[in-house]
Amino acid sequence: ANLLALEADPARVGGAVLNIACGDRTSLLELLAILSRLADRPVAPIFEPARAGDVHDSQAAVEEAKNRLGFRPVVDLEEGLRRTMAWFRARLTS
Repeated sequence: ANLLALEADPARVGGAVLNIACGDRTSLLELLAILSRLADRPVAPIFEPARAGDVHDSQAAVEEAKNRLGFRPVVDLEEGLRRTMAWFRARLTS
């Protein structure tokens, strides 16, 4: 997405703020399970009463990025998190 934005016609992008994501819906429990698995650290969720404004599911709308940049997700959430964690781990150990 960043490389597409660098090469995009400024008139087409128009300074827009765009969501860059996988385009899939992910619940907080699914996110916790993925992070727990990738970190190899079991984490039990703590359930509290819901609060006003709490997010139950998250799904970024990527249509504008598709229209303005030609962006298409090629990495799913779990793989993106795996790569991100590997990047940080490599820098922490060097």
